[in-house]
Amino acid sequence: MTPSARLYTPPVFASKEPKISTDCYCVLDRDTGETVVSKSMKSVRELASITKTMTLFTTLNLLEKYKINIDSKIIVTEKSASISGNSAHLKCGDILTIRDICYALSLPSGNDAGYLLAWFFGKTIKNKGVFD
Repeated sequence: MTPSARLYTPPVFASKEPKISTDCYCVLDRDTGETVVSKSMKSVRELASITKTMTLFTTLNLLEKYKINIDSKIIVTEKSASISGNSAHLKCGDILTIRDICYALSLPSGNDAGYLLAWFFGKTIKNKGVFD
């Protein structure tokens, strides 16, 4: 797709100085591989956000693969509620949908939500005989 064929550019990327509230970012053109806009893209960063993105990606794929409804409910475990670092402040015993836990992983970047999803899908896959 050529740049002239694009029909819509989200306002956040309409100028060279988009209003994005992060210290660094990089948006690439999928077709050309060229950098569209960036800020501090060569700075060294921790991989926590990428790990959470991959946890979300894996969760969505596992939901589809095992035909699990995203509105299925999970009880927050004591271990997941006590995970350190960034937190969505999950409370042991709370009952949340997978959808809500995905939001808790994404928006406040909750380590507790990531742990809970990993625990749930690890248990689910094991019970389906994948590791036997």
